[in-house]
Amino acid sequence: MLIRFVVENYLSFKEEAEFNMLSGNFRIHQEHIYTLSKDLSLIKVAAIYGANGAGKSNLVLAMEAARNLILEGTETAKTKLDHRYFKLDKTCREKPSKFEFEFVVNGTCYAYGISFLSDRIQDEWLYKTKPGKDDELVFERETSLDFKTTIQLHPQYLKTEKEKVKVEIYQEEIRPNQPFITEASEKDIEYVKEPFSWFDEILEIVHPHSELDGLFENILLNEKYQKKTNQIIKAIDTGVTSIAAQEINIDQLFGLHEIEEKEDILKWLEKEEVAVYEGKDDIKYGIYLNEDGEPRAVKLVTRHQVNGSAIDFDFIEESDGTKRLIELTPAFIDTMLKDKVYIVDEFNRSMHPQMAKQLIEMYLSSDSSRSKGQLIFTTHESSLLDLKLFRQDEIWFAEKDNQGISSIYPLSEFKPRYDKDIRRGYLQGRFGAVPFLGNLQELDW
Repeated sequence: MLIRFVVENYLSFKEEAEFNMLSGNFRIHQEHIYTLSKDLSLIKVAAIYGANGAGKSNLVLAMEAARNLILEGTETAKTKLDHRYFKLDKTCREKPSKFEFEFVVNGTCYAYGISFLSDRIQDEWLYKTKPGKDDELVFERETSLDFKTTIQLHPQYLKTEKEKVKVEIYQEEIRPNQPFITEASEKDIEYVKEPFSWFDEILEIVHPHSELDGLFENILLNEKYQKKTNQIIKAIDTGVTSIAAQEINIDQLFGLHEIEEKEDILKWLEKEEVAVYEGKDDIKYGIYLNEDGEPRAVKLVTRHQVNGSAIDFDFIEESDGTKRLIELTPAFIDTMLKDKVYIVDEFNRSMHPQMAKQLIEMYLSSDSSRSKGQLIFTTHESSLLDLKLFRQDEIWFAEKDNQGISSIYPLSEFKPRYDKDIRRGYLQGRFGAVPFLGNLQELDW
């Protein structure tokens, strides 16, 4: 689970900005809270509001940039790091960008942070954290101006001479632009396995134009997921009663000129369960190996009931709102069943407001005692601003000031009454995070 994320000097975030999932002292919607210990309680969901260009998507991009750097590392010592500093202040060019995550994995709390320029990682750190107690060092890494790296480990990882020599070798061999957590994971070092797995297996980023990879896997390989997906689709009245995988002849999918593509996909299936291939007809196909190891191809179809008869449509024929709803079902189901953290940018893109609200209501009504994950999303949809739906600490606002600097803050800072019309107050600008509009009468139309 995510506890907090901090970003500084990246895109529109010049100053240090913190987003967190810590629960406040509110009595409403106690079912939205995960109580991990007497000192740590986290919320299940968070909605982030703000005008266009306020910084909502930049917050998501910052999380993704950190995740990509950790998981992918750098190819060579000359690879430039993603130092997208705050450009409206020239002095920020010489200052590092900084990301920090605090999170829980397998019951252990970690704080991982990294600060970097385009040519080197300046600082990197990993701690085990315990509320009310001192943090426990796992490692600290520094890179000097002359590109020399020093690594400090907790004494428990330096009990033998062999372990001490290994650290000296790491310091000599690691590239200045390579995260140590990445390098240590590649070397299968035990003390980074848990925190690295959080970025690799738990944190998921979903952009406005998401792909169908997870959906194919759910429909093809997981009967429980398929059932829940169809329950969600049927409950929200889109005209679709279910979604299914329709098998097609794989030999007809690839022509003579796509033989190499077919071979590449089959090679991919040696390590992955499902490959997604976009055909000439713009339809996405899922390709997998059956129980006999034979390749099979399917396309997703939506099923409608008309006068008692089932009629199938290609997925691509549905409206953008219906497709968005279906594409997001893996995120909602995953966070209900697994310890997953989904960050969804523009959650309600193309969706009707009532459809978006119904989906969130359904998600929040799920049994929190069985839920394990968290859902964080950006949106403009003001109909969701309702204290009957959310807690005050579950609603966040992003705002950009007249110097182009983004900040982020929760509704709980304003301490509104429970009976207050939050939607009306937001649209009237009482909480900030709305567009600054000029005088349209001055435009020469």
